Amino acid sequence: MAALLGQQVVTKDYEQVRIRIAFNPLKEIFEVSNPAITKNTEWITDLVPFSRQKYWLTQPTPTH
Repeated sequence: MAALLGQQVVTKDYEQVRIRIAFNPLKEIFEVSNPAITKNTEWITDLVPFSRQKYWLTQPTPTH
């Protein structure tokens, strides 16, 4: 959950790091972001901006 909220986690060496989750919409897979994924334009390299929106991906869009 911390990765989707943009929060840092503490490693076993007591370092604070932020884990970035990437998504490939063409292949419909999630991965931990890394330099290779960051350079590949098929990937959304960080899902935090989406989790901060009013509606998350799993919530239906309201219809009026």
